[in-house]
Amino acid sequence: MKFIICTGDSHTWGQGPAGLLEHFNDPEVQAGELRPSPFDVPFYVNLVRDEVNRRTGSSAYEEEPRTVIEGEYRTGRVCDAARFVFRFDGHNNYKVASVIDGVSRSPLIDARTDGNGELVITVPEPMHLYRAEYYSGDYAVINSGVGSCTTRRYLEQFYDSYVKLFEPCCIVAEAHSINDWLNHIPLDEVKANLAKILTGCPDVYPVLMTVQPIDGPTAEPFSKIDYEEYIRVSREAAEENGFCLVDGNRAIGHAHFSDNWHPDEEGHAIYAREIMKALEDGGIV
Repeated sequence: MKFIICTGDSHTWGQGPAGLLEHFNDPEVQAGELRPSPFDVPFYVNLVRDEVNRRTGSSAYEEEPRTVIEGEYRTGRVCDAARFVFRFDGHNNYKVASVIDGVSRSPLIDARTDGNGELVITVPEPMHLYRAEYYSGDYAVINSGVGSCTTRRYLEQFYDSYVKLFEPCCIVAEAHSINDWLNHIPLDEVKANLAKILTGCPDVYPVLMTVQPIDGPTAEPFSKIDYEEYIRVSREAAEENGFCLVDGNRAIGHAHFSDNWHPDEEGHAIYAREIMKALEDGGIV
């Protein structure tokens, strides 16, 4: 199975489409949310997953047990596919563990199959299992977005368990431009961080996506550096490192906003179409 990992901040997390927040009530959604949106929300990662699955005969299924795990948890599904278990334990303490072909790839859990092929997961302490995701076929498109996250924070806190753990064949990286801009991350660091995100795994086809414009002030008092400078260094990072560039900033333009920061459903559809072109050009699908 080949893994396409989508990294980024709230655009990748799934923010923008109408009705999104209705999915989050246990607990309610918070700023900087770490839980990926459900598979049925029409944002770009889900749209890319649906199209990759359609073309390759792969499939993806999710369930939301919302149960506290104490000791052993039985998934109730026969282990005939790669499996990824996402756990949620309080706000901003979202953790991910993966199980591939019945073998755990993470120290967060112990996993095995019983005599009937059912996957059995054992955790070291009680946790609230927010979602279990199941993938089968040749491809799995994994959402590894983290809301309100800078490139610096993503590399420090999430990269190893959200990206490297899966040994991906392709990384599609949203550039984090809005949050790097809001948090005054220096431009030279932004460029270096984007390169690290896309070169931190071996044998990866790297795709870097610029972020749409924002519908509001783009300099002071928000930042002393104009927002467009962050878009510029994203393009430079792609050019200097030989990454495939998906220029979402130009493709969406000053249209298709759900608020000042996020694309609406059509904006997400534009992102998805541009990413699929990049995956085609790279011979990924």
